[in-house]
Amino acid sequence: VAESVLGGAPIYPPKPSDPPAEASRTDEEIWKREVARYVNARADVDKGLKLAYTLMWGQCTQRLRDKLETRSNFTVVSAAKDIFALDDLVRMQAHETMDTRRKK
Repeated sequence: VAESVLGGAPIYPPKPSDPPAEASRTDEEIWKREVARYVNARADVDKGLKLAYTLMWGQCTQRLRDKLETRSNFTVVSAAKDIFALDDLVRMQAHETMDTRRKK
């Protein structure tokens, strides 16, 4: 999850390749379990990213939260618990704040 957050996009494990057409039943069962592990790992990444959203939101000051909540897309970002969109909003707000301070 940390690599995903730092990279700015979800990083999922590679999908298992399909079993060969002539695979034995044992090989097919092994493949089914690999697919199940893949699905669970993907779900774990998504769950971790939503947790990261919650942690990041919790670190925001009330003043920053108030400003972010006025953004037109905040409702969508909040409902999806999109850590990447929240990070973009925080960065935009920080740049706008810095620009405002420079103009004074």
